[in-house]
Amino acid sequence: NGDYTVRMYLLDQQGLVFQEGRNVHLEISPLSIKTVWPVLHDVIFSTMPDKTVRLQVSCNLSSELLDDSQLLVKATHQETGMLLKEESLSLASGKAEVSVPMENVASGKVVISLDLQQAGKIISSCGKEIMILPATDGNEVWIDSQRRVVVNGEPVFLRGFYGVGEYNFEDLEACGCNLVQSYGLNTYPRESLLEYFDRVQSLGMKVIM
Repeated sequence: NGDYTVRMYLLDQQGLVFQEGRNVHLEISPLSIKTVWPVLHDVIFSTMPDKTVRLQVSCNLSSELLDDSQLLVKATHQETGMLLKEESLSLASGKAEVSVPMENVASGKVVISLDLQQAGKIISSCGKEIMILPATDGNEVWIDSQRRVVVNGEPVFLRGFYGVGEYNFEDLEACGCNLVQSYGLNTYPRESLLEYFDRVQSLGMKVIM
């Protein structure tokens, strides 16, 4: 931890063109978190059969310091203030597995805070925010533990093309494609977009925009 000066230099063939410096204060934490589940974007969807958040926590400290350390875990629903989990875990191995069941938790943001405690004093902290989305009448798209695309609870193998206009949907569908992508979301008028979506849906295909 400490104060640092970060400098940027821009040079061309003749030499220095531009330079700039900035003073920053860095707090370097020995804790690091990896989300094991959910796989992508730290989001729980209503169609996910497994709604238990699983984290892998690593700590970059010497074995002597780890022997005297504890990881304090607290999970809180931000909107309601409900405490979902509170526990203390050993970090003697340098790693710990954290799991927080979300099966009956209301939609909203869940904040998981991790505090590294040594001799009764917190020496480092970090955290993770998980979004729980409500059920929707539209499509839910997420990635499962096997890295498959899941649409509304069913794995789907997507085959398609990028930059698809309005003229060749049937040709793509005849080739076995079930996905099209368009860059028109911010350029087409709303009526044209709805017609585009309706036509794709009538062929049983999906759209990425």
